[in-house]
Amino acid sequence: MATLTIAQAVDWLVASVLPNINKDISDAVVTKTKLPSWLKAKGRFKGGQGGDGSFFQVLLEAQQTLGGAVSDWSQKAHQTVNPPAQATDSYRQFAWPIMLSKFREERYEGAQGAAKLLDQTKEQMAVVLSEARKQLTRWLHGSGSQQTGDSATPPNGIASFISTSSTVHGISQSSYSAWQAQVDTVSNALSDDDGDGVCNLLQKMGTMWISCSGAGKTDGVQEGPADSVTNPDLVLTTTTLYDYYVRAMEAKHQIVNAWPEKVGVVQGVRFKDAQIDWDQFCTANKMWFLNSKYLQFLHMGKDVVRLLESQTVTQPWAKLVLYGGQGQLITRNPRFLGVITNS
Repeated sequence: MATLTIAQAVDWLVASVLPNINKDISDAVVTKTKLPSWLKAKGRFKGGQGGDGSFFQVLLEAQQTLGGAVSDWSQKAHQTVNPPAQATDSYRQFAWPIMLSKFREERYEGAQGAAKLLDQTKEQMAVVLSEARKQLTRWLHGSGSQQTGDSATPPNGIASFISTSSTVHGISQSSYSAWQAQVDTVSNALSDDDGDGVCNLLQKMGTMWISCSGAGKTDGVQEGPADSVTNPDLVLTTTTLYDYYVRAMEAKHQIVNAWPEKVGVVQGVRFKDAQIDWDQFCTANKMWFLNSKYLQFLHMGKDVVRLLESQTVTQPWAKLVLYGGQGQLITRNPRFLGVITNS
């Protein structure tokens, strides 16, 4: 490539190089840690959104008296059903800047500036990717509260929904039991307090599984008749609780999934028909029971993270390239989600 001037090198980078690697950046942010990569694999990132936020209706009260058996002359009188509630949540903004020093660029004048500039950008891009990946994953595990580096409210996390007393998408869980998630605690996880041969943790997990599958609540309304029972497809927890589960199951010889040439080596662990895994970003002492059908990350544009803007700034004198996006994690039925807290 011919030698470029400072201005040409910067313009070439912003106009030609960064857009080409934009999808790689976005994919790397959402596919390198377990919770966002699971949502991505399940097709639960949905782009191309518009407006100020997500708006949808939910039925929170049962309609048992709406209809029933009738005879020729005993039809029921017309009546008003319990109306649906309006669920709303605003999209949240997030951004990570890359700054390209103008003085550093000037030193590359006449020395294959484009290649040098790209090297500089790659170094900073690695930092941005690492920070964006960590922050997005922390948000998705969190409760929508600000964390280190935030200057405003971040997107919702699973802890925003998996509760019995939060306000989820503007609807109080305290007011509507059908809008509550499944919540339980376990003590002495590896002990067998009732002496039935099953440790406390496995007992709680079995109960939580049934509750999250739709049997835990009898009030409220499902999304459709076929959804009356739908099982969790991921159990995500800390390294400690993951180790407790593996130790409890190994004693019963129920989780061997070996390569043919390495019989007895545990490769993967499942609980019933769900994957169970640990995440370094998981909240301490938590074991989350998640159903991808009822979690979705809605975002602007095609990519979760994309090139937003570039401009020359002063103090310092630099080319500022801003990456970021707008989005929000939502749930349309928290009752199919759950958590066990190890106390």
